Amino acid sequence: MGLGKTLQTISFMLYLKNTLGVKGPYLIVCPLSIYDTWRGEIQNFAPSLGIFEYIGNKEERQLLRDNLVDFVNDLPKTQRSDPPFLFDIFLTTYDLLNMDVEFFHQFKFKFLALDEASKLKSSKSLTYQNLISLKCPHRLLLTGTPIQNNLKELFSLLHFIEPKLFSDEDLFLEAFNFKASSRDQNKVTSLQQVLKPFVLRRVKSEVVPELAEKKEFTMYVGMSALQKKYYKAILCQDISYFETGNRTKLMNFFVFYFILFGL
Repeated sequence: MGLGKTLQTISFMLYLKNTLGVKGPYLIVCPLSIYDTWRGEIQNFAPSLGIFEYIGNKEERQLLRDNLVDFVNDLPKTQRSDPPFLFDIFLTTYDLLNMDVEFFHQFKFKFLALDEASKLKSSKSLTYQNLISLKCPHRLLLTGTPIQNNLKELFSLLHFIEPKLFSDEDLFLEAFNFKASSRDQNKVTSLQQVLKPFVLRRVKSEVVPELAEKKEFTMYVGMSALQKKYYKAILCQDISYFETGNRTKLMNFFVFYFILFGL
């Protein structure tokens, strides 16, 4: 959070439109929790970019689709295959895209930005399959979390970015599967070189130089009186401390606890 990913993406879309002449539509997909943030940032910093807000309940989304169809049908036939949209950005959420993915298949998006891209760590998920099926030559994944340590998850992200280049998962796993030892340092270095063209990494110390270094404090807190009471009851196998009607289920818990901890 706070690394400027949203503003960088908005700036890039302005660059695509005004400098490179690559007009939309661009597609931005984000969780519902940050939908309003995206809309607000675009309106504040790039008011020249028109937004088509695809959000709402089933009836509201149907009305949006109908209005868009009416707009396209009113165009001359020569323009219907590539209509001059009145907006630059499709803004929607992961859930709504999964619900209405066939609607999005109608468009040839010039650019796709996915916020909270850790949702794509599994190539078998519905979200992954729906997003990779969209017509879009340029894709950007945004995440505030480090790249996954799991090689399968890392391959899923790379495959989404460049499906032709990263097409063989088994070959990738075989090439970069390493253990935490000095013998595999060459594999680590090789993997870092592979990732370098695809990753733009920012840390807060680079974004805000005056930010103080992070300090870690370890605090030890004793158990409360209630915790001690129940902990002692478990150790003593005293079921009378627990108010429950299902004594058999509770005794099963005691058995599991003692097996698990060897008590």
